[in-house]
This record gives sequence, structure tokens and C-alpha cells, in this order.
Amino acid sequence: MRTIFRTVLIIVFLILYKPGNCQRDTIIYTGVNGRLVKEDSADTRKEILNQASSKIEIITSRKQGKKWQVTQKELITTEKENIFRIVNENEKKSTPVMRYYDRQQDDTYLFREYSKKNLIREGKTLRLFPIILDGECVEYYESGKLKSRSVYARNELVSNLNWLENGDKYIDSVFYSVDEEPLLTGGDAKIQQHVLQAFRNTGLDFSSVSGGLLLGFVVMETGEIKGVRVLKSLGEQINKTAVFALQTLVGKWTPASLHGKPVRYFQLYPINFIVKESTFQYMEFNGSMIYYNTNW
Repeated sequence: MRTIFRTVLIIVFLILYKPGNCQRDTIIYTGVNGRLVKEDSADTRKEILNQASSKIEIITSRKQGKKWQVTQKELITTEKENIFRIVNENEKKSTPVMRYYDRQQDDTYLFREYSKKNLIREGKTLRLFPIILDGECVEYYESGKLKSRSVYARNELVSNLNWLENGDKYIDSVFYSVDEEPLLTGGDAKIQQHVLQAFRNTGLDFSSVSGGLLLGFVVMETGEIKGVRVLKSLGEQINKTAVFALQTLVGKWTPASLHGKPVRYFQLYPINFIVKESTFQYMEFNGSMIYYNTNW
């Protein structure tokens, strides 16, 4: 009888005992186009660390070779029930995002995100943290203008409608992560030489220019490129020259592929200006970088 009594006491203690941190830490793996996958086929990992009853940290990592490289840390603080303050710890002057949840009967959540009291995103998620998008998700520019309306299925992008910040319509059904990225016949060298020649043809002295320019464009499912945009500016003349260079690039692209079908893909193209000497004599283009030098 004594042995049985002890056993009962132990069982009761285990049932009643609840640690202060009652939520378990979680790891979510995603692959191409945001699809939920197992670790062996993932390219992104999100670790949810429950630091305390009112604080959560989400660590996002990208796979580099066989190792995981941390790319972002988010600190989430509970403000009120279903209201959270989110800070990107990687950016010292990061503007906090306020996220509001509304739990649904099927245990999913509708959410709204605000930056400086401006609505920037709203949609549906399958869980609190991290967000697993499902159904329609709407994004807004900080000006309040509509940016995109996207449809997701278990975090994987299905389709989208897109607008520029000035309100003009942009290209729809654009994907940002695919199984096979687009390729230009002639490769990167062809783009580099064409962009370099466009800057030479201006006859302008760019020797005092330093910094990075970021362009974006869509490789259509037909292999054409459209919608060249400046995402990071480096001055009006440089912007115009770079945009003109990509718009006049002659050649056929092999379109991106997703689930075995050709799709529209948003391609990023960075150009970095590096000044080696103060006097401009010639320039060379290597790996999306333009170098100026006086040494022959």
C-alpha cells in the first residue's frame, strides 16, 4: 500500500506542476515559395524561443551550404491580449510593428499590422508565431496606398495583384522564390557588358560616384523582361542609365519554373560603384560592381 501511495503522489505532482514558460519552443522550416517542408529540404528556418510569459524571440536563418546562417532576429513583446509589439533586432533604428490578432472559430487568426499607426498588412494566419499565411493577404505602402493582394495556401504563394506606390498598376502573378530561376542566353557576362557599355555611352564622368544601386524587373513566363524598377536610388542620371540598359538588353531568357510550369519571376539586379582613385580614366564591370581606376 505504501508503494502505491507514493506512486499516486508522484503522478498528481506531475499533473499539477506547470513551469513558468508553458509554451514550447518551436522550429518551422520552409522551402521554395514559402512552402512548409521538412528540415532536409528547407532553405529557411524559424526558431520560436519563449523567453518569458510576455516575451518571444523569433530567429530566422537561411541555409548556406550545409550550415544555417542567422539573417534576422525579432523580439516580440505582449502589450495586451492578442496585441504584440515586434522589433527587428538586426536594425538599430527599426520601427516597431504592432500586430493585432482576432482568433477565429476554426483556431486560425485574422491579423493586422501597423507601422507608425499606418496599416501595412492584414490577412489570415494558421498560427500566432511565426505567421503561416493562408487565404488572402493585403499589403499597403506607408502612404496608405494599396501595394498588393496575394493569395496563399499554407504559406505558399498562389497568385498576386500588384500596384506601384504612385497607384499605377504593376505586373500581376509575380513570384519571388521558384524551383528554377530564369537564365539569360549568354549568362551574366552579357548583362554586365551591356550595362557597362550603357554607362560608357553617356560620356559622363562617374568617378565621384560611390554606393549601391538596386534594380528589379520581371522575367515573364514568355522569356521577355518587363517592369524595370529602381528599388534603391543612386541619383537621377545613374538611375535612368541603368534602367535604359536593362530595357534595351537584347536576348532570350529561359523563364523561371515552379511546380514544373513557367512563371513570372521578380529578378533583383544590384550595381555597386567603387572608387579606387579620385581621377577617372577607365572603368570595368565585375560581378555587378563598376570599378574606376587610374592604374593600368
